[in-house]
Amino acid sequence: MLAILLKSGLCLFIFYGFYKLVLENESIHTFKRFYLLGALILSFSIPLITFTQYVEVIPRPLPELTSELSNNSIAQIGVSKKETSYLPIILWSIYSIGVLIFSLKFVVNLYQLILKIKNNPKTKRNSFSYVLLQNNVVPHTFFNYIFLNKTKFETYNIPKEVLLHEETHAIQKHSIDVVFIEFLQILFWFNPVIYLIKQSIKLNHEFLADKAVLMQGADAKIYQTILLQFSSNTQDYQFASTINYSSIKKRFTIMKTQTSKRITVLKSIIIMPLLAILIYSFSNEVTIEKTKNLQEIAFQNMQANEGATESMMKEYNNFITEYEATKRIYKDKLRRAAAIYDIMTEKQRASVTKYPETRLLRSYSEKELKHPTQEELDSWSQSTDLTISIDAMRIKNVDLNKYKPKDFVLYRLSRKPQTSDDGKSKPTKCFLYTDEGFKRIILKHNFNDYHRLFIKYMNEIDTSVNSKSSDNSELLILKTQLDNLYANFSEEEIKEYHPRMAPAIPSGNKIAKTIKVSEKVMEYNVLAKKYNNPNPKGQRYPREEIDQLYKLYNNLTDEEKTIAKVFPNLPYPIQKKYEQRKQQK
Repeated sequence: MLAILLKSGLCLFIFYGFYKLVLENESIHTFKRFYLLGALILSFSIPLITFTQYVEVIPRPLPELTSELSNNSIAQIGVSKKETSYLPIILWSIYSIGVLIFSLKFVVNLYQLILKIKNNPKTKRNSFSYVLLQNNVVPHTFFNYIFLNKTKFETYNIPKEVLLHEETHAIQKHSIDVVFIEFLQILFWFNPVIYLIKQSIKLNHEFLADKAVLMQGADAKIYQTILLQFSSNTQDYQFASTINYSSIKKRFTIMKTQTSKRITVLKSIIIMPLLAILIYSFSNEVTIEKTKNLQEIAFQNMQANEGATESMMKEYNNFITEYEATKRIYKDKLRRAAAIYDIMTEKQRASVTKYPETRLLRSYSEKELKHPTQEELDSWSQSTDLTISIDAMRIKNVDLNKYKPKDFVLYRLSRKPQTSDDGKSKPTKCFLYTDEGFKRIILKHNFNDYHRLFIKYMNEIDTSVNSKSSDNSELLILKTQLDNLYANFSEEEIKEYHPRMAPAIPSGNKIAKTIKVSEKVMEYNVLAKKYNNPNPKGQRYPREEIDQLYKLYNNLTDEEKTIAKVFPNLPYPIQKKYEQRKQQK
């Protein structure tokens, strides 16, 4: 707001300076009238002009944050107390007081004019109303009301030139300009240029009225003598156009001035570059980064490629053969097949059967949710052959009695190929999910798959650093899978899980290995690498190391997080236990 006020003030000052130096002494009074009004409007409009430039960019990776970090960011980020600044309060208070004072002044002056019109006799002539006042006043005009001394008017002591002068103010609606500038003065009372512009507008009104009188055939010298007799240097009518003594000398000079059409056109043209400079200098420019569609990027990358390698084509054809034989779809194989198909050239695609169209990401509808009944809970709690987990945490079967069916939104039963006495397959495991567990475990499957592929991709890059092989087929497949998955994430998933975008495939052996990292990043990377690649035979999660992992990550800057290893996608029970320890502290 302060910047806008400063810019508008500077614009108005430049417009006013141009008027004083170039236009004021010319006799193009109608043009000057609209210039001054236009200068006011443009001065307050130019700082509001915004030129928007759209730049197409590839989206940058976001700092990796796991859901538990985003959900508890307030708890993990230190909150610093900010000192209260009273300066804005003081400035706005002063501004408000000024607006109030000038508003009252505006209302009072307007009310006094209305009272004068209402309480004094009026004479109607043509479209003008002469308001006859008892006190000795200088003739002045407000819209179609012309205020005159009653005695002088009735005794015909007011020259016709003075009446014509005031009628010109009424005909040309000069009061509209005055009311407009008075209103702006309320809002911008602190800007000294407003008062200078106001004086120039009123003076130009006098130039216009003088010109109208002289064009009616009045003798210039006689008219100037009359102006001296009827001028005043003491009375100031805020809303009215009046004959003022202090401007008489200037008006006499302008009466003798004649501006040629050539000069008028030339000075009018000069305004255009002035306006262009002001718009360029005081407008705003905003650059908006227009993110490229990831699928479009992937497609362009594929077009730049030579297509799928022989080994890729073989893997793709094996997938199609297996699918046609079994009609079963394994999501991991499907995603790889979809990635290979994207890598293929148009000629290669024409030679194969396209993979089955299905969703690459999993989603759940309300119909797919399975709520257990009370009978099922009772049965499971008494079972000796069934192991029970709630939100991926194992519990004793008897502890299930503490819960009610409404506590769970989904359950799954895992069966082994063994049968009960009645010949039916017997469940051996029961997985129950609360609303929170469903959101942070089941609905997180897509992110979990993406995270797993991301780690595999980054490990593949690390492996390729010291490899002499130039074959980057696996990197290309993994990168394409990641781009496809990221492009299919919903805005809610991106906001919730903050998946980090996969970096570009490095060219040759020139990997971003030369980036210098701090000791805390290196220490964090050691733990992150360990838990990003858990032991397939069973990974332990010592409390001390998990707490240290979170602590190190939270101490990294945003810049350090972008170059550090991705935060491990820890199992939900480990996350929950950490959160519980945080709350206890």
